[in-house]
Amino acid sequence: MQSIFLHIGTHRTGTTSLQAYLDRQRTVLNRSGFAFYRGGFMRNNHVELHAAAMRPGRDTPFRHYARIGDIARLRRYTEQRVGAFLQRAPQSKLIFSAEGLAYLRHADEVDYLASLLAPQQTTVIVYLRDKAAFLRSYRRQLRLMNLPPSSDPQHYAYCEADSWLVDYDALVGAYSRVFSDVRVLDYDEICARERTIIPSFAREIGWHDYDVPDTRLFLNVSRLA
Repeated sequence: MQSIFLHIGTHRTGTTSLQAYLDRQRTVLNRSGFAFYRGGFMRNNHVELHAAAMRPGRDTPFRHYARIGDIARLRRYTEQRVGAFLQRAPQSKLIFSAEGLAYLRHADEVDYLASLLAPQQTTVIVYLRDKAAFLRSYRRQLRLMNLPPSSDPQHYAYCEADSWLVDYDALVGAYSRVFSDVRVLDYDEICARERTIIPSFAREIGWHDYDVPDTRLFLNVSRLA
């Protein structure tokens, strides 16, 4: 039985650094018994997972720019690609990473995601950040992407203090209903101590021989933080 480590973000918690690091370390990961899925749209950020799982009519930055219209077609593509990876990977520990998965909230969305990965044992890993700091950073990121803020409380670009994006209980609850192993990590505490989430992620998945010096190339420090 293979085991899966499913990193679901959240946004603005070092996900790009982690994904870039895992991509650079594919050979080392393989030798250690891990395989990092290669995405169909972005090799490091497995955006098809959330884009396929979310209900039609819901939007995300990726869905917006990719103009995903035929969800059924996207689901077939994602199922074939993920299924082939699960069947062909010789490693016993598989890694997926997509911060867009933090947009999932509805039972049918998480159920679909679970069906993609079944029957493997799945560990969900999520990093949570101070809510006000997250919203400031997320708002700036949307502005860089030329995505205006929204006044719709259900929209991905709704960044007010009561945004559903910082309803962390709902996020964790949606995943805990389906997956028995959901690990919630404190981004702020980890970065205050280590300045990057990479070592903490390695510890969570049991990867002991990762290249420590390389983590310094991916410090989670940004003008936009």
